[in-house]
Amino acid sequence: MQDSDGAWREFTLHQLSSNTRTAWALIKLYQHLNEPKYISAGINNINFALKQINNHDYFCDNGFDENEIPTTHTIGYALRGVLGAGIDLQKKEWTEIVERSYKHIVALTKQNGFLAGELAEEWTSDNAFCCLTGNCQLSVIGFVLFEQTAEIQYLETANLLLEYVKSKQLISHSPMVNGGISGSWPVNGGYSAYDIPNWAAKFFADAMLLQMKHKTMKH
Repeated sequence: MQDSDGAWREFTLHQLSSNTRTAWALIKLYQHLNEPKYISAGINNINFALKQINNHDYFCDNGFDENEIPTTHTIGYALRGVLGAGIDLQKKEWTEIVERSYKHIVALTKQNGFLAGELAEEWTSDNAFCCLTGNCQLSVIGFVLFEQTAEIQYLETANLLLEYVKSKQLISHSPMVNGGISGSWPVNGGYSAYDIPNWAAKFFADAMLLQMKHKTMKH
């Protein structure tokens, strides 16, 4: 149900910029089926999202609600979609936009891998919680950017973000909990409080596979 400006607004929340992840999927579908409507929809949405970038390299209109500060989860979606589509379509200008945004993530990531779970439009935050899902997603982006640029700072940041999540993985005698990745740390944080989302585990696995790949290459 795509609008004429490339956005998806029906049947979804307000995280308009993060729908680039869907746009990338449509672009990949075109590559398999050679059906022009898919790549057209994908590119239109990426172009819409790029218009939401402010002077701080930040994708605006990306919170779950209109007046909500976006989490690193939706920020991660926005960056990953543009990066993946940029690589697949060989649009260097798209990957460079993601790289500029990611440099803010590099600067904000603590040495223990903590990253504030919500980041406002000037990359500021007063949060004391971490969105573990977002950490995993942004770790994936760091690994992919490193593959594209060979910039060691992206690899280092990816590892820091992921190591933080590893240190918070839930260990329990209960199989309902054991090995899970909570939405936030502490678990009562502002993203999926007291939840263990299945997508957190999915992005954790994605990041782990890339980290293993680069450790193998290193050795």
